[in-house]
Order: sequence, then structure tokens, then C-alpha cells
Amino acid sequence: MEYPILDKLVQAMLEQGHRIEAVKQVRRATGWGLSESKDYVDALASGEDAPLLAAAPVDYTAFFDAALLAALEYAGRTPHPDLIRACLARPESLTPGLMALLQADEDADWEGADRDWQEEDRRGYRSIHAGLLLCAFREPAALPIFARLLRDEAQQVLYEWFDFALPYYYGSLAVPTLVEMLEVQDEYEFPAIAAAEMLAYVALHHPEEREPVIASLRRYLPSLNAEGRLELTAQQRRDPPELWSWIVKAFMDLRYEEAHDLVKALFEAHVLDTMIFGDWRDYQAAFALDALPPLHADYAYDIITDYENLRSLEEEQKRWEAQAAERALSHGAVEDSGPVPVGPLQLTPSSAAPFVHQTPKVGRNDPCPCESGRKYKHCCGKKG
Repeated sequence: MEYPILDKLVQAMLEQGHRIEAVKQVRRATGWGLSESKDYVDALASGEDAPLLAAAPVDYTAFFDAALLAALEYAGRTPHPDLIRACLARPESLTPGLMALLQADEDADWEGADRDWQEEDRRGYRSIHAGLLLCAFREPAALPIFARLLRDEAQQVLYEWFDFALPYYYGSLAVPTLVEMLEVQDEYEFPAIAAAEMLAYVALHHPEEREPVIASLRRYLPSLNAEGRLELTAQQRRDPPELWSWIVKAFMDLRYEEAHDLVKALFEAHVLDTMIFGDWRDYQAAFALDALPPLHADYAYDIITDYENLRSLEEEQKRWEAQAAERALSHGAVEDSGPVPVGPLQLTPSSAAPFVHQTPKVGRNDPCPCESGRKYKHCCGKKG
């Protein structure tokens, strides 16, 4: 556990009336004696300044379930991997609490709100940590919650955390839920696009799901008539669903040759987004014998590795910020610009230099900064 959040953990336990357990928790976490631990808990209970803590290794395996859940809730963006390991060892006893944490922030506006609240309130990431652990547990009761969260436009950023964990851990178990998500609701296509991507991942790693997945995706594409011509409405020609392009991308990843005539007709009708996978020749090239396999065909997600990478990146970010502050100080120009925002779990090597946005964040419905005239989500903001 990170010692700056021990007070949050103790306060949470005090609010639940667990003073004795709080004292025991402090003793385990700090190595202090009984008297020092009581003084610390009493100080927090009375609102006084608590004694300073000495950094020492923490044995999360000694935590009881409620303490583990509280530590996870107040862990901020980067819980210690040892905390995650301790949680992974208790799937049965922690699952009810994790389910509650997953649903705790359903009303949070991740997309539009200023994320300073996540820095001020370390609980802002609790639903993410809980969700990743529930994926690792392959908890079936969590699947409807994931579907509900991903259908909420304000929760769209959560896909960036669960896009690999959910299909990798759940595998075939996730297919029925993901197939239901293909149905576009209120013209908001992102959940269906996310489902198509995750279904393709499942089919790549579970060959027995290939045909059912393809059949489910095929239902959402238009048909060819008896003359082999594409049947499209005027609305579809004017504003083709973005989902079509991602289904065709899935067909390309799954090497589904039987759809070639239909896909070629879609290209010829100019209703596919070639920014995703190129033109018809690029699509055909993916089926060549010497073509490279799909990008994620061999990717295996590992929750511990991702948390270790995440923590390493944050440490490098802090070192970079400290060095930048020292350089600014040496030049006599120090500006307090606050913490640099960092995104979700990164799959890049931990040795990569920290990235700092130099321009304001662009919303998915804002005009694209490349001045193409299209919305960001339809241009440079497309996933993949």
C-alpha cells in the first residue's frame, strides 16, 4: 500500500466502526507498536494531524478482505502490483465487493468532465481496478455491467482499459453479451464498434467461436441482390454506418474470404472508411499466403504486467517532471502547471519517454485538428 493513502484506508474503516481492525491494519502496514498505532488511529478519528509514517514493505497477503477492498478503492491510478496479486488470490471472497466498486462510478462523466476530481479523489479509478480484477476472475455476473457501462457515452473511455482484458479473460463466455452490444442504440455506434473489435479478438484466440462470431457480424452488413448488386438505401449511401467498416476490418483479421464479393461491392460504393484498413487492394493483400498475421492474433493480456508497466511509466513521468522543474529552477522560471495527465494502461515498453499533450484534449464530436472538416471521431480519432 502507498503510505499517503493509509489514512484514507483507516478513515474508511473507522466510518464502518472497525477501530480495532484499523489499529491492527496500521501495525501490519508500518511495523509500529500497539501504542503508536493507537495514537495514529486516534489522531485520524479526531481530525488531528497523524504521525508521519516510515516507508516499509507492505504484506498485502496479511490484509483481511475489507482492508484489501479499501486499499484498492483508494489506490488511485497506480495500485502496487503486490496489492493486485493479493486480490487475485481471493476471487470468491472479494467478488461481491468488486462488483459494488465496478458500479460505483456509473454516473461519472469520464468523457466530458475535468479529470482533476480523479487526482483529488483517489477513488476515481476504483471501478477500473475492480473491472480488471473481475475480468481476471471471469465473473459472469459482471458481463451485463460491462455492457451497460460501455453503452454509456460518458463512460466510453473505459473501453481503453477493458478492450483486451475483457475478451482475453472471458473468451467464449463474453460472446453472447458482445453480440447483444452490436445492436446500435440511439445512433450511438461506439458500443457496437467496440463489440465488433472484441468479438474479432475472441474469434482469433478461440477458433471454435470463429463461425458464430462471423455470422453475428454479417447480420449488420447490407446484402447483395440476385444480380450481385449492393442493396443500399439513400440514407445508407449518404451516411453509411461506421460499424460497417469495423465489421469488414474484423473479416480481414479473421481472413473470411467468403465475404469478398460483398466487401468489394462496399468498397466500390464508397461506404467504407479506408483510413481503417486501406483500399480494396490493401484488403486483398491481407489474405495473401505471405501476409503478416493480424496485429493482435498472438497478443496475450496479463493484468500484473500491465500494472507493472503502468507503475513504471508513472515513475518515469515523475522523474521527468522533477528534472523539468530543476531545469526551470536553474533558469529562474518556475511555473506550477499541476500534474500532467496520464492515460489508461499503456502497452508500450516502460522505457518509452513520457508523452505530454501540448494541445487541449479534443472531444470525439469536435472538429478534427487536422482541418479535414470531419468530426474527430470520424477522422484522426478513430480507434485502431
